[in-house]
Amino acid sequence: MFHDLHWQDTFHQEHPNARPAPASPFPAGDGIIEVGVLAPGAHMVYSFEMQRGDPLHFGAYSNRPISIALTTFTQFERWALAAAPYQELQSLQRNDGRLPKRIRFRASRKGCYQVVVMNLSNRRAKVIVEAQSLT
Repeated sequence: MFHDLHWQDTFHQEHPNARPAPASPFPAGDGIIEVGVLAPGAHMVYSFEMQRGDPLHFGAYSNRPISIALTTFTQFERWALAAAPYQELQSLQRNDGRLPKRIRFRASRKGCYQVVVMNLSNRRAKVIVEAQSLT
């Protein structure tokens, strides 16, 4: 007999008072869901290899002011090598003000695209990232 094994561990049943998880704004399918902590002024980079016409849906949620910017690989590389301030990052799309932060994009040509998530506050930020490329 397994003393630490209960029937609920083998046959999953929802608790009668369990609340359903909030619905995601993204359709089901392959994608990224990641949780992290960003230091003040730090950034995370997500790279997507896309064909012409491919759509990308990207969202970032945080307890602090953050920004997301969509760039081409060339734009990102110039910015990173120059070690320039975030405001100088050339972007195809940017979301600095609204919450939640979302970008919806359709590739105009084949290539590598980067999404940069930047912590704009002077405190650590807890960040949830959700991305999906739909084909």
